[in-house]
Amino acid sequence: MIHLDESDLGTLRNTVSGIATNLSEAPYTDLVRRAAAEGLLGAIVPEGSGGLDLDAPSAAVIVSSFAEVLLTDGIVEALIAARMFAHTMPEFAPALVEGRAFATAHLPRILPQLSNGKLSGEVLHVPFGAEVDYLVTLANDGNREVVIIVEMTAPGVSWRVAPGLDLERPHAHVILGKVQPASVSLEDGAAKEMRFWLAALRTVWFSTNIRKILAETVAHLTTREQFGKPLVTLPVLRQTLAEQQLLVENLGLLSEDALQRCELGAALTALEYAVRTGPGVAEKCLHLFGGMGFTWEMPMHRYLRRIRMMADTNYAAADRLATLDPLNAVTV
Repeated sequence: MIHLDESDLGTLRNTVSGIATNLSEAPYTDLVRRAAAEGLLGAIVPEGSGGLDLDAPSAAVIVSSFAEVLLTDGIVEALIAARMFAHTMPEFAPALVEGRAFATAHLPRILPQLSNGKLSGEVLHVPFGAEVDYLVTLANDGNREVVIIVEMTAPGVSWRVAPGLDLERPHAHVILGKVQPASVSLEDGAAKEMRFWLAALRTVWFSTNIRKILAETVAHLTTREQFGKPLVTLPVLRQTLAEQQLLVENLGLLSEDALQRCELGAALTALEYAVRTGPGVAEKCLHLFGGMGFTWEMPMHRYLRRIRMMADTNYAAADRLATLDPLNAVTV
């Protein structure tokens, strides 16, 4: 696994930011193709499968750099899907890394059941599920969890677009009726590794977006005047901003700790904190913007909608936290 120094991380951040800037209005598939063309989609894929084999902090730089520029996301799920393909279908992993095929990774609240080699159940709220070729998820196989890959065109697979207001990040409900998986991972620890990457990198996405929202709110209150004074000089608003800043800083510290320790418990703790506090911070910032927050020039309502939806679909943190050993490390 490759650990980048501060200079290399800075170069990576600038490169990804430049790529993301040119994709501000691009659809999901174009985003994935461009990331693949620049070699970014294999960030956490082993070198033997055509990837860069970067460590967790380096992968976080890629995610945060995209999140700072793009409201449309999905890069997290694409990165993790490529990583799990390298474990489960290594011969096909280069197709994802090079952008010749599309896959997304998702963890539902209730896992589908794998019995006699057939998969049954539902995987709800799959991000961009209608636009990918493969779905990477977990399934219950008796008394253990396994990573499975499902081809979206396989017999027994059906899906429908999930209802919702967020058309920029469409979800799909995938129904599995005795489906033959494309592959099942038998590696010990593969399921925990997938949980770690989902929790760690989604927390990075939360942290980056919430920090961005708060920074824009501070800038707005600093430049907008009322009764001859900037709004930020009002004590009640300064106290509100300080309270939100504390929550954002706490989330950033939890996220950084999880990335450095590479422990599943730490990553889930950080994600749970993001799920519980992120929507509240975004809503408070929207209130501080007032009516301007609902305009397209200051699209605070779009950020709030995205963060609330992400919080609603990341229930795995709260569901699993009580049953996991917080010191349970995973190898990544």
